[in-house]
Amino acid sequence: TKGEVELVCEPAGLSTGPDNLVHKAATALRTHTGHDLGAYVRLTKRVPMQAGLGGGSSDAAAALAGLNEIWKLGLTREALHAMAASVGSDVAFFHSLPAAWCTGRGEVTTPEPAPANGFEFVLVCPAVGLATAGVFK
Repeated sequence: TKGEVELVCEPAGLSTGPDNLVHKAATALRTHTGHDLGAYVRLTKRVPMQAGLGGGSSDAAAALAGLNEIWKLGLTREALHAMAASVGSDVAFFHSLPAAWCTGRGEVTTPEPAPANGFEFVLVCPAVGLATAGVFK
């Protein structure tokens, strides 16, 4: 549709305004392309909030890729990657497949091949919230 981007979130307490990274991603895409396209976006959070896992950033990266397809903009992965850094520090990471080293604020990514025998890691979600900026520091 033409017009606004409407965002609905689950759980309902999440911001749906311009401070939400999905909203920022849609706005950046519209501004970059000069299109006045709109969308209704429903975001269901599955990655715990403030877990330091980049949940909001991965949502923003998915919004960039998804709206690029839905709006038939034809932007390359590289163009989306460049735009991602303006949305949030580690959003670009989620356009660096299959893995990447991140430097700077998290916006500078160097793609890395995945290990031949996969990844092994321990995932910890502390009882206290973690801000992405603090995790990168």
